[in-house]
Amino acid sequence: FERLTKEYDDYKDSVAFMEQDNKRLIKEHEALQHVHEQVVGQRNEYYLQLEQLKRSATPRPKWNKCANYVQGGVERWKDVSEGRSSDQLVDVLLADISGADIDSLAIKEHIEGMGNGADVPRFLRHEGEIRNRNMGQKDVINLMKDIWKQRSELVKKRQGMQVENMGEFIYNYLATRFGAENIADYGYNMIDAANRFSFNSSIRMFRDIVTNQIDEEIYHERIKQHEELQAILETLSAGEDTLHKDDVMDALKQHFTMKSEIELNQISRLLYSYLNDNDQLSPQQLFVDESGKQSRFIQLLIQQEDSAKKIYIDEIHQQLMAQIGDAEEVTVGDIKSAMLSVILIYRRMTLIDFCRGFMALLLVRLVRILV
Repeated sequence: FERLTKEYDDYKDSVAFMEQDNKRLIKEHEALQHVHEQVVGQRNEYYLQLEQLKRSATPRPKWNKCANYVQGGVERWKDVSEGRSSDQLVDVLLADISGADIDSLAIKEHIEGMGNGADVPRFLRHEGEIRNRNMGQKDVINLMKDIWKQRSELVKKRQGMQVENMGEFIYNYLATRFGAENIADYGYNMIDAANRFSFNSSIRMFRDIVTNQIDEEIYHERIKQHEELQAILETLSAGEDTLHKDDVMDALKQHFTMKSEIELNQISRLLYSYLNDNDQLSPQQLFVDESGKQSRFIQLLIQQEDSAKKIYIDEIHQQLMAQIGDAEEVTVGDIKSAMLSVILIYRRMTLIDFCRGFMALLLVRLVRILV
């Protein structure tokens, strides 16, 4: 009897233990079922997102197609595109379209200093190599905007008095912002980025001004012209938020008296994208877009201005080459005569108007061609 009692107690303990173990397994099973339901739900959700992305996502561009349209063909495209992201390849294409040097987009580990000569802008005077920070387009634009902002404030503060040249100003700006020991570092990286993104007209102008290729007055004249146009449109609106497209075009024709019919038609077509249902547009939108960036309208005006300058410079160059023939030297009189000949043909601007702004650009262009 005692043996049976002991066996009974052992079996009873064993059953109790198994019941506890069974309850634990049941709870774990319920937890696993809950996790499984969550995973299935997430899987279904991700599957739906995947299907949506398949339908809406833009396929990866076939960049090799560009090789047929880039100067130098397949081999050249392979050299400039290898190892670049899609965003960088867009920069390469823009550079090629705008006529900029594609090779300048090559990523270099170091930038060679230009020395300490008097002809080198002060902020670029450096011997040896500079580490290339590979500054992006957004970085150089922000830096450029801040430089122009402080430069404009200085010009207004001096109230017509002579101010230091742009190279000296940037030297002091970089020393104040980044420290005197980093002037060459940031100066060379800024110019390197400006070269790589020179397809952007604002960046290209900034680069040419700070490296003494064109006069700073060009920038201020452009800003003044845009501000005058904005003031005219604001006056024309007489306190209203919008203007009729025809009124805007009439104001533009009066303000830009030298624009051709082709240029005016380009502007007219662009204005349609700004119109509301009543053929009205907001003057403010013509100058700054919703994100605060330069508007397409201003970009078009700058593009037209640059194209007009290039056409006139090319025509003057052709006239000059016809005048001097095989002569090895070019005099100031030769240049003046060529300019007058072109201006008399078109009668679209006076000699003073033509010289102001991009005379420096013309001389640089002619020197490069004749050297």
